[in-house]
Amino acid sequence: MFTLLFRKMRNTKWMVLCLLIGFVMASAMMSTIPIYMNASLQRMLVKDLESFQTEYEIYPGAYNTSYGLKMDISGSEQQKAVENYNNKVEAKFKELGLPEKLDKKYISDEYLYVCSLAVSDGNSQARFTLGGMTDISDHISIKQGRMFTAGKRSDGVYECVATEKAMKSTELAIDTVYEIADVFDDNKSIKIEIVGVFDVKDENDAYWAEGLDSQYTAVVFTDYDTMLGDCVDTGVVNITKAVHNYAVDYASMNMTDLASTNEMIAKQKTYFGENSIKNKDFGDEILSNALFTQFMVYVNRIFLQTSAVPDRRSYSSDSQVEQLLKYINRNLTEDLSIDRLSEKFFFSKYHMMRKFKNETGYTIHNYITSKRLLLARSLINEGTPVMKAAQMSGFNDYTTFVRSYKKQFGNAPSHV
Repeated sequence: MFTLLFRKMRNTKWMVLCLLIGFVMASAMMSTIPIYMNASLQRMLVKDLESFQTEYEIYPGAYNTSYGLKMDISGSEQQKAVENYNNKVEAKFKELGLPEKLDKKYISDEYLYVCSLAVSDGNSQARFTLGGMTDISDHISIKQGRMFTAGKRSDGVYECVATEKAMKSTELAIDTVYEIADVFDDNKSIKIEIVGVFDVKDENDAYWAEGLDSQYTAVVFTDYDTMLGDCVDTGVVNITKAVHNYAVDYASMNMTDLASTNEMIAKQKTYFGENSIKNKDFGDEILSNALFTQFMVYVNRIFLQTSAVPDRRSYSSDSQVEQLLKYINRNLTEDLSIDRLSEKFFFSKYHMMRKFKNETGYTIHNYITSKRLLLARSLINEGTPVMKAAQMSGFNDYTTFVRSYKKQFGNAPSHV
């Protein structure tokens, strides 16, 4: 039987060869369909996320965390706490298996003042925040002066740079040496000098995903390692807040890993909600997590579609939540009542509240209150009287403001 079969194949060898080649080519084409589909979806994802970034001026895929340090710990304990925090966040981000575009760390001391200078009203201390941010020199453009040099100069001065807005806010000047001290302990001091005025190099840079002006209004920047090391060792500078941000390289994401990534994200929500690494600045965490959650929802709805082209109506409600977040952040001093927001965004107010809670994990009221409290604290740090800061932040009732402030930050606003 086999002899007869081989004989027939030999007599029709060209036809058999053609069939074999055709089978191989068909198999190859079938195996490449998922590759072409993935590539098509990848291009669509990148295009849509680029459009999102242009429209909202927000980098999609920002993975942001922050950590509020205790105020009564030693310099070495602060350094150890920051190191442990950064190590844990790094490990958690790596668990997601997402491609990394950048890794940025930031530390700050929000309770410093210039010993020899008072603001123009003659009553308040010249307050400012000293901050250190990794790789900042690669992402800024010096408009006046020069970039700071790391370490302490031979004359004992630490060099800094600041934005023009921060210099106006703090009433500090370039090329002037200032003696600074801790608000709560002015027995020791160090010297700083702003040697340069800067602006962002690229407004679409993922490095500034959280916004420069909104987050660093009164911040004077120095070298990150110098601040965490030498400055903290002096006992004058105390790290009150640490931030660790990642930006996901969405152009390089692999759709085949999304299932495990989604599972890991669900676990991380529990971890960051219950672990001691919990954001002291409540409002910042809400916005960051909301944007990262929205980013992952968006990615999943593109990559996990059974059809090649996703229906835009399927994620229009999420876009509405993004617009709602953006509106709230830009209009904190306006009327942000549920009825007003519902009317503006054509939501049923109950649907709006439920949708916002599902997308962000927080109620609209809690989110607005937290963002207003952050704004008020920033204004107070800049020297604005407490009552005026409350009004400028959208609080109509001073008693409610004081109670909410103390609940969120652990102390009354007059003690900032």
